Amino acid sequence: MDDLKETKVESFEDFHRFVERWSQGACYRGVPDIEAHTLVPRVGRYLEPNATAERRASLFRTEQSSLRLFGAEAVRYLGRDFRSKWELLAFGQHHGLPTRLLDWSTSPLVALFFALDGPHTSDAGVYVFRTERWIDGDFERMYDPFSVTESAVFMSAHVSARISAQQGVFTVQPDPTTAFESEGMERMRIPAAARAQLSRQLLKYGINARALFPDPDGLARWIRVLHYNDLAR
Repeated sequence: MDDLKETKVESFEDFHRFVERWSQGACYRGVPDIEAHTLVPRVGRYLEPNATAERRASLFRTEQSSLRLFGAEAVRYLGRDFRSKWELLAFGQHHGLPTRLLDWSTSPLVALFFALDGPHTSDAGVYVFRTERWIDGDFERMYDPFSVTESAVFMSAHVSARISAQQGVFTVQPDPTTAFESEGMERMRIPAAARAQLSRQLLKYGINARALFPDPDGLARWIRVLHYNDLAR
């Protein structure tokens, strides 16, 4: 992605101008370190550079077996059976399971929150793209997420309160060990020096951990910011 268009964003006004160029339905992803965080799904990050074909096959077998184990155990938290592998993947992704999905949001403010989350020591980034390639209910019922032949966006049923709060969607791609790409994708770069001020402005708009993580963990994170000025969370 060497030719990826990049815009520097140092203020909320810069951010607004950037978002204004994108229409409804765009997908946004925030990363706290623009150099270190690639658009490789979490499961793909377990593959070592120059790994053999045998090692790749082993990773994909582990991916399948870990998903089955997660599904068998996690059904008690959902309160019903998972309707599809897609739904199970989405639930696992939002609860820390390494999957071939990549988290995005239809809200640029949510993506900005995740870009600013963490120590303000590096340049952050927000990626954005728009596509017509969405996985609908019929596709979800008919196709296996491990057999897709082209990248697409998947909107899951809200099996987790976090998915709903974060206006979450996911991308899926044929090879989860490579970085996600989409024609026309751009990113904004947020210099480290601008992160603290942008974080304070987000708080004024009600974009905080309490809103995006509707559970005791999110509440505690919000209170650390509110009462201890812990912007690095």
